[in-house]
Amino acid sequence: MLAGLAWYPDIKIAEDQYDLTVDAPKGVLAITVGKPKGVTSLNGRTRSRWRSDPRISSLPLVAGHYNVKTQKFGRVTAATYFSQQLQHLSADYLAATGRYLQLYEKMFGPYPFSQFAVVENFFPTGYGFPSFTLMGRGCCSCRLLSTPVSVMKSPIAGGAMGFWSISLQAIGVKA
Repeated sequence: MLAGLAWYPDIKIAEDQYDLTVDAPKGVLAITVGKPKGVTSLNGRTRSRWRSDPRISSLPLVAGHYNVKTQKFGRVTAATYFSQQLQHLSADYLAATGRYLQLYEKMFGPYPFSQFAVVENFFPTGYGFPSFTLMGRGCCSCRLLSTPVSVMKSPIAGGAMGFWSISLQAIGVKA
């Protein structure tokens, strides 16, 4: 769900930050912007918990049956949320994400979020959100073609301020 669907209350607080828990059928994981705080399964249900970053102004929500793989690159966690069908691509995506994070951090300074995830979607999409990109199964299967652009677009999509946003907009990258 895109944030514009008004699926959550939009309460303006000085430090907007959301703690989100999604209760779903067993095995269905939810992904949104920010940092994952845990997943639990009990009584045929799966709960995914997230905490947003105060800089984030909206909460898109994605859910599905995912195999999650993560790898730490400095202070940023790279993650893939792929179906059983595409989980064999996780190692390549994690390595590519790490390479591009390191390259762009040398150019633009620290990445503004604690995580960057590549999330598979059953629709043929290519959306960039703060801290994750949502790519259609066909795009994911194209083996890393969109990883460099996805990592670059994420801070702009999130409205992150600072050198990343200014630099990327100056060279013409649009969210």
